[in-house]
Amino acid sequence: MYLSAIDEATLIAATGPALQRAGVGSVKILAYDHNWDRPEYPLYILGNDSSSPWVAGSAFHCYAGDVSAQSKVHELYPEREIHMTECSGGDWAPEFWSTLVWNVQQLYVGSTINWGQSINHWNLALDSNGMYDVATVSHIARCHAVCRR
Repeated sequence: MYLSAIDEATLIAATGPALQRAGVGSVKILAYDHNWDRPEYPLYILGNDSSSPWVAGSAFHCYAGDVSAQSKVHELYPEREIHMTECSGGDWAPEFWSTLVWNVQQLYVGSTINWGQSINHWNLALDSNGMYDVATVSHIARCHAVCRR
């Protein structure tokens, strides 16, 4: 399902006050939660007068774009959080050592020096077959665990 930045801002503008009224206003809302290739998306939400007061920060995935997108968001909104909420290895990156180097450069170091406050590198561990199938709209990707036994 695709949600445009305009629609997400509208949703946040309604959800934030509802959470507050329900007594769970301390719940943090993270904008975007998708790839580095569209930093204008969280920038729109953070710059929107209706949604911005309810947003703690932005969330990113690693599958497209460049980690420096996190710094673009930080430059304009340094008081807001930035989180790397999803990244995984898979059949698209089958060579262990080059994948390990990329992970260190882009995630563990890259995300951190580009203002990331957390990294969710899934899948740390998978099923007894060492795999987990992730169904998407367009394909099924075989994701790899960070560790295997």
